[in-house]
Amino acid sequence: MQIRFSYHNLEKAKCQPNIEEYANENKLKALQKLLTKDELKEADLYLRIEYFVRHNSYALTFRFKTVKISLVAKEVSHTLTKAFDITLEKIINQLRKKKAKN
Repeated sequence: MQIRFSYHNLEKAKCQPNIEEYANENKLKALQKLLTKDELKEADLYLRIEYFVRHNSYALTFRFKTVKISLVAKEVSHTLTKAFDITLEKIINQLRKKKAKN
């Protein structure tokens, strides 16, 4: 699975190591367990992280694509890790629903 991060209104140097390590330490494994080996090879996960100075909050957008599935989830929170966890849960729930239909 290819994972790409995009940062907006945020200093990449401050946020990058923390959120990327947080994402890779057992967090994305729950998503990977739902995919077959073929789907995992072709999967693409795009994470967009935006910081709003006025509200002191983070907006995370996940775009998850495979050959047959395209999912999007977004969450806004005052802590980056909380926004990440909630958005990941939304994507996992959407993926489970798609898999259950097929």
